[in-house]
Amino acid sequence: MKIIFIFPSSKIGGAERVMLNLAKYLCQINYSVFLFFISSGENDKINSFFEGMNVDITYCPTTNSKSMFSYIKLFKKINNSDFDYIFTSHIITNALVSFFKKVFNIKSKLISRESTVPFERFSGIKLIVIRLFYRFFYGGQSLLIYQTDFMKNSLFKNIGFYPAPNNLVVPNCVDINNINMQVKSGLLKKNEKILNFIACGRLVELKQFDILLYAYSDFIKSYKSPSQLCILGDGPQLERLKEISFELRLSSHVIFMGNVSNPASYFAASDIGIISSRVEGFPNVVLEMMASGIKQVISTPCTPAINELPNVIVSDGFSKAEILKLLTSSAESNCDYSREYKEYIANFRSIPSFWDAVIHKVSPTKDKEL
Repeated sequence: MKIIFIFPSSKIGGAERVMLNLAKYLCQINYSVFLFFISSGENDKINSFFEGMNVDITYCPTTNSKSMFSYIKLFKKINNSDFDYIFTSHIITNALVSFFKKVFNIKSKLISRESTVPFERFSGIKLIVIRLFYRFFYGGQSLLIYQTDFMKNSLFKNIGFYPAPNNLVVPNCVDINNINMQVKSGLLKKNEKILNFIACGRLVELKQFDILLYAYSDFIKSYKSPSQLCILGDGPQLERLKEISFELRLSSHVIFMGNVSNPASYFAASDIGIISSRVEGFPNVVLEMMASGIKQVISTPCTPAINELPNVIVSDGFSKAEILKLLTSSAESNCDYSREYKEYIANFRSIPSFWDAVIHKVSPTKDKEL
């Protein structure tokens, strides 16, 4: 079997990690795996992730002036190669490859995954363009995957139809082996004398890290024992968040680590993981936290699916007061759900179970052969 994964860029976020983990698994079970990155140039972390594996990786230039060249190169790649499957997971690549497939009658089966809830996240011109994508560019998919029922229902509610003939809700998965390797190879040791909070994600307004900092500032005023908040990730709000931390005199309590290659080792060395987002398709980082062996995970109600996870404490709202309540209650409870978390991930969120559900739907005869 030959499969190509198409990424809008080589910058790694939640959707990219899902695709990279799936690509690695398929390579391990003897698929011929190809990766194509439309922009942002080469990424050493991706190269390292597939080191020693027979994976064909194509990076395209980062400059906008050469973006048309990237699209032409992508079209030639998928039109001239006999791929069994094409996998995409962003609205722009879902729409673009679907358009290619419809117009040029490309025979490969296109599997697209929705990575966000656009009608809850975007507005204005951007949302108008997204509507056009769904109406006129989608439709070439053999299967359209949704992370949650909420995501699927939101799309139908806002455009009035399903943009692909086959639609399937498949919960997100995590690479358990990779997370275990990160934890074992990590040099971090948990400081048992300090209560360690951790948050992870792209530093953008949607993630509400600023609200988290204000809530944490109030938390340490009342919590009598030592604590620390570690924030993993990078993004346009980084400098502003550092300014807030300085203004609130949190410099000795908050650490900004930037992007790290082994986030699971940081999760394993922490006590409580925090999701503070206003809205999410589904925050895959919560699964990575659970798989790493963290004691507790707390979250805002950023997606209804978060309530389906065992022993994840969810707030009633998104305000500073609600997040403060989460911080306080989790710190005072001193609960350890690490064993229950790991059992849940192993039983319900593995990559093999994800791919089995997908391949059974899109190509049941191949499923029997495999």
